[in-house]
Amino acid sequence: MLELIQEFIDDKKTRNEFKANFGFQYSRNLTKMRTEDHDFTEAMNYYILDTGINVGGHLSDGGFKALIRLRYSELLATR
Repeated sequence: MLELIQEFIDDKKTRNEFKANFGFQYSRNLTKMRTEDHDFTEAMNYYILDTGINVGGHLSDGGFKALIRLRYSELLATR
């Protein structure tokens, strides 16, 4: 999951690819991730989905990337 975020930040994925891939992979792996590290999974949900992807729809592509970059750094700080 972290690789998907980093690929977007590094311009290896477009905004639409990131949103589609992240949502799919998150849903697909949610149970496993919660079993392995429940707190980090909840932090990922908060930082990347709730306060990132779900609120960034009105932003330009650059603004959206900046928001995800900020939320990603906040997520990593929870480890």
